[in-house]
Amino acid sequence: ASMMAVGLLLPELIWNLSFFGGLLFGMRITGLADYMFQSDKPRFLRALSLFHVVLPVVLVWMLDQLGYDRRALLAQTVLAWGVLPLTYCCTDRSKNINWVFGPGKPQTVLPRLLFLLLLMVLFPLCVYLPTHLVLACVFPAG
Repeated sequence: ASMMAVGLLLPELIWNLSFFGGLLFGMRITGLADYMFQSDKPRFLRALSLFHVVLPVVLVWMLDQLGYDRRALLAQTVLAWGVLPLTYCCTDRSKNINWVFGPGKPQTVLPRLLFLLLLMVLFPLCVYLPTHLVLACVFPAG
């Protein structure tokens, strides 16, 4: 639960901000939830994606019940350092799973491997570490 929270809570909150900003105010905050407003996307896919609304609540509830394991930062970083290169090597560039080829869509500015390495540094520094610091302050050790 702690690893999932470190890796997903911040991106999920940004997705929700983007979705509800678009839904309630017609504002585009980020492109993360844009597909939810595209009528050419299947309704089933868009309905299924509503799990993003519930997931942060479930993660916080689990941490409230179980406590926050301080080892989650290191464990999530190690997991990402395995998953990101594996995704890079084994998936189709056009699908851009886990953004290993670019933010949202494949980028062409940087060499591909350099972008992957930057991603492997930036996820832990810009997503996992800030989330870890907040969770470690808010929740008891689990």
